[in-house]
Amino acid sequence: FILSKINLLILVTAIFAIVAFFALGLTDIAKTKEASELVFRVAEKSNALVNSSTYCAGDAYVLDPELSVAGSSFYYVMRVSKQPVETGKGKFNILIFSVYPREEIKKSFEDSSYVPKAIAANSFRTAADIHLFSKNYIEGKDYTGSFEDVGAAGYFYADPQAITPVDTIEFIKEVKDGKTSLYVFGCNSAFCDLEQIRNDGFPCQKRKPVGLI
Repeated sequence: FILSKINLLILVTAIFAIVAFFALGLTDIAKTKEASELVFRVAEKSNALVNSSTYCAGDAYVLDPELSVAGSSFYYVMRVSKQPVETGKGKFNILIFSVYPREEIKKSFEDSSYVPKAIAANSFRTAADIHLFSKNYIEGKDYTGSFEDVGAAGYFYADPQAITPVDTIEFIKEVKDGKTSLYVFGCNSAFCDLEQIRNDGFPCQKRKPVGLI
């Protein structure tokens, strides 16, 4: 009788472990799917803008504060980066959108040797010059300072869960002297203060970014 009870307990434990394993696996698949759809939409919008026939135009993508996965909230950070490439047809730039679990980004700030793991990414190639602007992202928690060109770093983070959220990716396209440029900003949807950049020769002046008064 005791042995049968032990065997039953082992069976129940094994079944629970198997169900839990598959449930976790399905949750991870759902996170990846939601994140993949997000970066696809952002890349599609920016690609459509840079390939439009206009000389001065802009658009924006407002990020959800979290992704809904299996009835729970998944908190994420989007990394916007650029990568130059050279092919037989000339020089190009790749604009890349990557999604990370927010805990991964926080770990990378706590330990500089830690490399955060993305769960989804999308990109497109363009002959346009790409300029990325962001405020200073502090310890994976908040943003300070004014908008600055990210320069050699080549990327910035959009964190919708930061103390002052960066929850909007702003795109501005400018064609000047036959050369196309795409300016990408990480902004707060309530107030995207680009006045400093405007004073420094902000591109094509006609586009009023999200929230700019």
